[in-house]
Amino acid sequence: MLLKSVTKTRWTITADRITIRPYGRLYIDSIMIALVGIGVFIWLYHFSDFAKTDHGKAPLLVAFGILFFLIVTLGYANTLIEFDHQSGIMRKKLWGFATVSKIPFSELQEISKVGAKDIYGESYAYRIFKKDNRFGPGFVISRNYRKKENSNAIAFTKEVVPAIHNSLRQHHKTLYDVAPPVMLSYYYFVYENGSYLLKSKKIGIVILGAFFILLGTSFFTVIPQSPIAAIIVGTLFFFFGFFCITAVFTKVIFSKAAQTIERTGMIGYLNKHYHFEDFIGIETVRIYTNFIYTRTAVNLRFNKPGKPGQADILTIASLRTSKQLEQFVHEFYQITGLNNDEIKQNIQSFH
Repeated sequence: MLLKSVTKTRWTITADRITIRPYGRLYIDSIMIALVGIGVFIWLYHFSDFAKTDHGKAPLLVAFGILFFLIVTLGYANTLIEFDHQSGIMRKKLWGFATVSKIPFSELQEISKVGAKDIYGESYAYRIFKKDNRFGPGFVISRNYRKKENSNAIAFTKEVVPAIHNSLRQHHKTLYDVAPPVMLSYYYFVYENGSYLLKSKKIGIVILGAFFILLGTSFFTVIPQSPIAAIIVGTLFFFFGFFCITAVFTKVIFSKAAQTIERTGMIGYLNKHYHFEDFIGIETVRIYTNFIYTRTAVNLRFNKPGKPGQADILTIASLRTSKQLEQFVHEFYQITGLNNDEIKQNIQSFH
């Protein structure tokens, strides 16, 4: 129970400031580093030939190295995010005292729930963003949660989030920038037959699909030493190429006149049809490969008709930079006309 309480997002709310400690999980990492370090030190000192040669200082060097990483990890675990009501400043303090970021409330926008996907599966955390970088990494203000109904996350949204929003509004009337200018041309959408279609890089996808289909077919024509493995690998390559080709003929259609969003393609069961009235908002999910950020998926969330409380998700883009995401979202809201105050609030909540 003690370890569980330490790894939770912890916070303190007073009359003049809100203090959040979101990195408690690193205390567990510190314990693991210490145990590994002790084990390596004992092995080097008692069982390794290093201690009996000219490299006899190896155990001592390892001990100092482990101690250094332990101090850094423990220090970062104590990092805090501070919202100072009186000065109207948000500060990030490394090790609990060294200020590394200092941002006025007027430059911040509403707290967002950000999804993430890595080798361990899907998770989410709460972050706060600057208005000029709404889809960047932002500032983490909570730990990562795996469960949707995590009690610590629920308490955080009920106690901390409203308190921060109230403080931000006291220093700045709006949490959003002024509306961007009307666009006359689009980078991610094309107008066709009264509707807008999502652009796709067809030539590159066709070449990629054809390459993998030919590669997969080649495995069936050779006489390998392991025919079963050749069939399996060839089939995987073939179907990957096939799905690349089908993606070329998949269209995402946005009809403002019919108030609908459709995805149509060669494979019928993958087709989708949604009405504007069921639209909840945009959800972005940051994708990590080997703990390194690679891209952000842009999802549209819709209410399921006849199923209260349930939502359906349509992935429509995969982009990398904050500027690309900002441009895409701006274009989406302009071509659909969904950018009213209610929908704008939803996008901030689900970002």
